[in-house]
Amino acid sequence: MDMAMNPYYSKRSSRSWVNYLFVIGGVICLILAYFQFRWHFFGNSPQAFSSFLIFGLVFVLGGLAGLVVKTEWTMRIDEDHLCWTDGKRAGEILVKEIIKVQVEEGDGRCLIVELNNGVKHTISGECYSDASDLRHWFHKNLGNQLEAIT
Repeated sequence: MDMAMNPYYSKRSSRSWVNYLFVIGGVICLILAYFQFRWHFFGNSPQAFSSFLIFGLVFVLGGLAGLVVKTEWTMRIDEDHLCWTDGKRAGEILVKEIIKVQVEEGDGRCLIVELNNGVKHTISGECYSDASDLRHWFHKNLGNQLEAIT
């Protein structure tokens, strides 16, 4: 193993700009519901008011729920350990025990790590950002130690 191993770090969170868009869209719907209720902005139709009100409440509450409930996916590899957090699960293995690495892409995206004692760990693809970058990192830093990198 190279003494000058570059660490690998990736972090993702469930909090995203989409949650903010839901909240903003919900607030706009609630404003439109107010305009409809107060001035009959879209005609004298009770369906318009109730539609704006329901959509506004659903969007605001859904967006806020997405912002409050935070799930993180992280992966960190340094000189000694490969550590990951896969939503609510976490794991850690010694780098020197890794003998095979398989980086899956596409729909079933995951990282499969086999240790020298035969144990396989499957790590969610949400934990790393780009499969080709991760595969390249393993080639560069652990290429001499591993039997296979696919």
